[in-house]
Amino acid sequence: MAALRWVVAVVASVAAFFAVAVPWAVLSSGGSDPWEVIGPVAGVVAAGVLAALGWWASQAAAAGGGGSVRTVRQSAQARGNIR
Repeated sequence: MAALRWVVAVVASVAAFFAVAVPWAVLSSGGSDPWEVIGPVAGVVAAGVLAALGWWASQAAAAGGGGSVRTVRQSAQARGNIR
């Protein structure tokens, strides 16, 4: 399940890159916007998508119970004047 989430995250990131870069390159009049501008802007969008979906993908083990679950038990006792 976690591997599938990571595949979705990476594919969506690549799709976001092309969703920004291809229309910009096609619609720019005469190709006046160089790829030195289009590539980094599309890369920032793709990195944002990957960051968001990467967080989502990393939550698979915690939510699904597939990973190790840690429980912490804590107790304290005291006598006297506690401040």
